[in-house]
Amino acid sequence: KPQSALLEVMEGHQVTVDGVTYPLSRPFMVLATQNPVDFVGTYPLPEAQMDRFFMRISIGYPTVEQEMDVLERYSGVVKPMATIEPVCTAQDIIALQEMVKQVYCSPEVRMYVATLVAATRQEPALALGASTRAAIALIHGAQACALLAGRDYIIPEDVQHMALPVLAHRMILRGTSYQVTAADFLRELLGSVPAPTEAKTESNTESTEATSPSTEEIVEQLPPLTFANGDYHDDIYKIQSQLANLGYFNDDATGYFGELTEAAVTEFQTQNGLDATGE
Repeated sequence: KPQSALLEVMEGHQVTVDGVTYPLSRPFMVLATQNPVDFVGTYPLPEAQMDRFFMRISIGYPTVEQEMDVLERYSGVVKPMATIEPVCTAQDIIALQEMVKQVYCSPEVRMYVATLVAATRQEPALALGASTRAAIALIHGAQACALLAGRDYIIPEDVQHMALPVLAHRMILRGTSYQVTAADFLRELLGSVPAPTEAKTESNTESTEATSPSTEEIVEQLPPLTFANGDYHDDIYKIQSQLANLGYFNDDATGYFGELTEAAVTEFQTQNGLDATGE
């Protein structure tokens, strides 16, 4: 029953209590703690369920300085937990999650991720390699890493930085060894699988700015645009989606990307004899 409930909340985004189902509001996350030294009375999760955890993070012991800071905070009158204040709202988190989805992942980076994942399945020392779900999670983690670094595209270092927390817990060794872990094999793979060059991983915004094509040239690449009920205002995202599929991105929505959108709308108006209001 506990494992069934865990799967329900992770996959269905809902919980059921006494036959009543409660959908969970966004954002939410499932956290599970793992004690590495005491397994008495506990059971390991099935491989399929481990695969549904996005990341596994090992906290480890604090440094002496960090532990002194903890002791200082807990030796006073005021309890540290009583002083905690929120640093953002739920809507802030949702907005950031949407921003992560816009981070560009080039075909070269996707090939790099697919090659890494395939290599885990071919490693003789591993009884179970990484799944396709793991590859998707690795790209999502790399997108978040890139966004936190202030970029709108993934570079190989983002993939490498997220590989261990995203992939290691999904891999199972053949036999039992306390000297070698799945993370050790993963580090070896990261050192042996060639990464794409940075020039091939940057979003087309970078290369577009370098070659400076005209907006007219870019608009020519767009497929014919058709808007429902002749109202392009409600369907402007179609142009932006098509531009995104071509790889044109910019941090400033009113800048290069906005100029391309405006040019596409103008071209659409010209082709269809519309005025500035779309009528």
